[in-house]
Amino acid sequence: MTPKPQLIEPSLSQKDLQIELERVHEAQGLEKVLDTVYHLSFGTGYLKPELLEVNDRLSFFDCQDEIYYRVQVNRARSGYSPKPVQTDSNLPPVKCNICIENVGRPGKETMRIYEFQLNGRPYFLQPTPFPLYPCHFVLVLKQHSPMCISRLSLEEGFAFLAKAPNYTVCSNSDVEWAGASILEHLHFQIFKGLSLPVMECSYQFTFDNLPQGVTGGILKYPLTSIRLNSDSKEALIEVGYTIIKYWKSTDPGKATVNFVLWQDSLKKHHLVIFLRHPDHRTPESWLKIKTEGVGIIEAAGEGIFPVPSTARPDEKELWREIRENGKTIIKDILAGLNPVEDRGKLMESLENELSNMRR
Repeated sequence: MTPKPQLIEPSLSQKDLQIELERVHEAQGLEKVLDTVYHLSFGTGYLKPELLEVNDRLSFFDCQDEIYYRVQVNRARSGYSPKPVQTDSNLPPVKCNICIENVGRPGKETMRIYEFQLNGRPYFLQPTPFPLYPCHFVLVLKQHSPMCISRLSLEEGFAFLAKAPNYTVCSNSDVEWAGASILEHLHFQIFKGLSLPVMECSYQFTFDNLPQGVTGGILKYPLTSIRLNSDSKEALIEVGYTIIKYWKSTDPGKATVNFVLWQDSLKKHHLVIFLRHPDHRTPESWLKIKTEGVGIIEAAGEGIFPVPSTARPDEKELWREIRENGKTIIKDILAGLNPVEDRGKLMESLENELSNMRR
């Protein structure tokens, strides 16, 4: 449970709130700012407790992978549209749902944000209106610029962790149908204290003699994923980007990644890279439950499913399948996304790429 911060009047304007939050940031750090914005969003009415309380959450232990897979039937997202809502023809159109120009517009009057510098670039934080968990924010580049998975993505993700070490940083991809969300605007999803199933996975293959004390390998997991660990975020960025760059080079414009960053209680840094490709999607047998693209949270082992429609004659059967066979569904979906047939061969290729770093 997030401790309640000092109260700020919900009626405070965004301009005055920014000034107050800058004081909080300077005195108590970015995490205190996030706590403040989160609780303030309930005060303004932008967030409502039922958005989190109504979701069905299930977990399933898997003896083969030795982790708990999870499923969430997210009622809050039932009305979500990826396109910006234009409610006033007298206002200039916004480019996307997460642009800073949305602040204060009709339908967004109660949203509060915080602007700050990250790695030398202007970013802002906004609570998502459809939270998957408590303290779920979107970290958005202020400039409207398309998603691009690059070395800078890792640098800025770790720069955020340095300011908010108790958060988990998740990145969507830059290719449609391969773990992307809002392709037209660079952003991350961040969550306070979030642990995801993939974080507990053991290794199928491990790397030998990675540079600068980095350890890691390919995980025993349906979707080909690589976890790296290091006391040095700089070393993790070097090794991580070498892997990302190699994978993207195998099919330029299509091969891409999702990734998750976090820091443990011993201040060790961790990175999981999920290999994605738009030709590998949800199996046809499960499109009755999951028709939209599969994002980063699902890639990490928690299925996010829409509420089965009451208009469907098989509604009750779908609910039964989710509750009884949730583990099979999420594992089948992850296997359907998997773009790598021979992980041993991939391991050899990655070892060759990484060996060049040691020369």
